[in-house]
Amino acid sequence: AALSALTRLKSVTLAGNPCCFDVNVAGSSGGGRGGGRGGGGGDDGDGASGALSFGACSTDVLMHMSRAETSRRVKGEAYDRMATLCQHILSQRSFYPLLPPDPDALLCVNHEANLALPPSPPHFVVLSSVLQPFVKVVNGVVFVNSGTVAKGSSGGTYARITVHPTDAPAPVAERARVDVVKI
Repeated sequence: AALSALTRLKSVTLAGNPCCFDVNVAGSSGGGRGGGRGGGGGDDGDGASGALSFGACSTDVLMHMSRAETSRRVKGEAYDRMATLCQHILSQRSFYPLLPPDPDALLCVNHEANLALPPSPPHFVVLSSVLQPFVKVVNGVVFVNSGTVAKGSSGGTYARITVHPTDAPAPVAERARVDVVKI
């Protein structure tokens, strides 16, 4: 049984600055979680069918949103700025929820529809930002800021994502391990 579980282990390594795209790591059957750019995958949201969905964007949306965000916090209340920025992506249903775009962004607003999240969000959203690398689970979606692969003349970071199989339905976020690895 242990050997069987080990052979079903799924691991994905992402490096560099990916564009918005679909990646389905298919197991025994595929599903129809989303479709369109930036999503797609599992049939019931838990990835039990073997299909996992990933969304990614190469534009540094986290940096651009952090420049544009104004917020008011209640003193003494816990606040996670990065989780809040990730929540903006989900609530606005876009990989780039700023309009007009940041002047540093190489985006054409005529193609804004290509940045839309699918009807059902992906299991993982991979973003590449100059901000501190992190992994956050927001509303069941695993957000990964893999950082940058190169920083000047030295190496940067990349993300290694491992999703452990299960026989019982369990959310992907509970079965996933994400390591941000320094080069």
